[in-house]
Amino acid sequence: MSNATVMRVLRAELGIGLDGVKAVLEQVLSGQYSGTLPEMELLARKLRASGIDAVVQPPRTPSAIACTPRFTETEGRTTGFGE
Repeated sequence: MSNATVMRVLRAELGIGLDGVKAVLEQVLSGQYSGTLPEMELLARKLRASGIDAVVQPPRTPSAIACTPRFTETEGRTTGFGE
């Protein structure tokens, strides 16, 4: 899967333009993008529906209310929220 597929899903789900989606994609790829657990689970579900393996990794600290998604490239395919 290419970053273009991820960007398409991000644009559709977050309602952002092309310039904004590039910044969000960078945050996602670097593990800096976060949201509430329901938001991240919904986004992961939409990514999976588009053929991208995505899993939400909850925060490590019990007091945190957000999770941080992270995509990693393996064999030319974008996979995973989390580590």
